Amino acid sequence: MKTLDIKMPPVVKDIAKAIDKAGGKSFAVGGTVRDTLFNLLHNMNLDSKDIDVEVFGLPTVDLILILRRFGKVDEVGKSFGVIKVTIGDLDLDFSQDQHDWAQDWLRHTQAQLMQCSAYSSYPNANQ
Repeated sequence: MKTLDIKMPPVVKDIAKAIDKAGGKSFAVGGTVRDTLFNLLHNMNLDSKDIDVEVFGLPTVDLILILRRFGKVDEVGKSFGVIKVTIGDLDLDFSQDQHDWAQDWLRHTQAQLMQCSAYSSYPNANQ
């Protein structure tokens, strides 16, 4: 299997190491991957200005503490699982696995479906 070599500023690699050391995993996603593929397909060597990183296995509070060691943290997207970090002229977006949110939604939806199912099993309930 061939791997894709994604160019990242050294500070992003340092953040990834800190996330790994804290027990999390980080992956380049979004614009970073798109720009890398564009460079590969067009034999170019442009730097990506759109750096997105997905983080798994780390509580939000721990991720924020790590990111604060490297730059200015903006928690504006925290409720959506997105934390913005500014380091000099570099803007980074760190998103988190939304598994917990998805699990809650699924449990809620399943409960609603069970209620509908129970309701429709009563005689004349749908009339």
